[in-house]
Amino acid sequence: MANDTGPAADIMAIREIRAALERSVNELDADGIGRHLAEEVAQLTADGQARGRAAAVEEHHRIFDSFAEVMERYTIEQIVVVGDLAVEWGTYDITFTDAATGETSQGGALPYLFAYERDSEHWRVIRMSWEPPA
Repeated sequence: MANDTGPAADIMAIREIRAALERSVNELDADGIGRHLAEEVAQLTADGQARGRAAAVEEHHRIFDSFAEVMERYTIEQIVVVGDLAVEWGTYDITFTDAATGETSQGGALPYLFAYERDSEHWRVIRMSWEPPA
């Protein structure tokens, strides 16, 4: 928070999106994630890159189908807003239970980076990148 740069209202809007995305992941709600993505979003994935909102939502459905349960928590290190663009980075912790095996895995303090663009009314995610848990 103290390191954030930009208008307070924009920073708060980005933080609200982060909270909504985190809730959607924890509820295994790929469509909920899609509501915050720009049409042309690019998501770096373990298999390469998903381009576009539909592909990113489909990738999340595929991932979530393999989870019985997930708990993800983000720690925002900094948000920088310049005009209609913003970047957010930090770390996240994740614990998930495999639907097929029941095994629980976790990863901690993994880095992530999201970029946002504001259209006429809303901020939308335009780039998503994070280190997947091992």
